[in-house]
Amino acid sequence: RISKYISGIPNISEQTKKHFITNMKSFSRWMFDRGLTSTDLLARMQKSKVINKKIIRRALTVEESAELLHTTKNSDVLYQGITGYERYLIYSLALNTGLRANEIRTLTVSDVNFIGHTITIKPQNEKSGKGSQIPLGEELSGLLREFSDNKLPNSHILRVPPRTSDM
Repeated sequence: RISKYISGIPNISEQTKKHFITNMKSFSRWMFDRGLTSTDLLARMQKSKVINKKIIRRALTVEESAELLHTTKNSDVLYQGITGYERYLIYSLALNTGLRANEIRTLTVSDVNFIGHTITIKPQNEKSGKGSQIPLGEELSGLLREFSDNKLPNSHILRVPPRTSDM
């Protein structure tokens, strides 16, 4: 029955199902060892064999990037209170500058030079810890300026959620 139940759980990988079975078998063994059950009820339960599939990552094509930006910009979907347009700005910033999610998350209005079209990443917010100045296209600089018009200099420009993979 347990295997059947686990098999019916939607949207989880075979590896995750195997972990569930391992944990349940460990719990069953623990209960038996402590005298809480007369037998190890799951001792004979078999774990499925999982073939490790290596996920091959790749960059988006120019067409895929354009489609992502177009779709997001025009989206009415709110994700954790973030509009499609704000997600569009986040994706544009990542695609045009190569900034990581945390680097975008920690950007404040004062980090952007709207006249010189550059972004300054503070050392404490950069993975390398060195800090850097990154060129920003004139168009994206203008969009960020409009978006941050009513914000204080020490305010974050964009709200980047902790789990960006869900965006």
